[in-house]
Amino acid sequence: MESKPKKILLVDDDEELCEEMAGILIEEGYAVTTAFEGLQGKTLLEKNAYDLVLLDIKMPGLNGIEVLKHAKEKKFPGKYVIITGGVAEDENSNSVKVAVSEPDQEIVKLADAIIGKPFNVVAILEKIQELLG
Repeated sequence: MESKPKKILLVDDDEELCEEMAGILIEEGYAVTTAFEGLQGKTLLEKNAYDLVLLDIKMPGLNGIEVLKHAKEKKFPGKYVIITGGVAEDENSNSVKVAVSEPDQEIVKLADAIIGKPFNVVAILEKIQELLG
């Protein structure tokens, strides 16, 4: 019996990057839904179940912090959230900082991973595989 592909919601206001990443994830066997702004991503989260959300932190309008906060407050039925858009502390470090206000730092900690931009596609695929198994 063939298992259903894991569902990923990709929320990023950079439409070109979003579409490119969606194509890569689809090639890897994931079912991908894209949203190009935070409000659309929040709406999709309310209506559908996802296994993982790939979420840009800086977007106009409803930003990734607000979407992450909403997802965690509503007991997001999916399991994992990866934030994209942090900045690596240095080029040899795996540590990534997200430039947000002090109160938002606590919300950022709710994410399962933070990946800096521009991100390495192999690294992000490895993280997704690690989280989704």
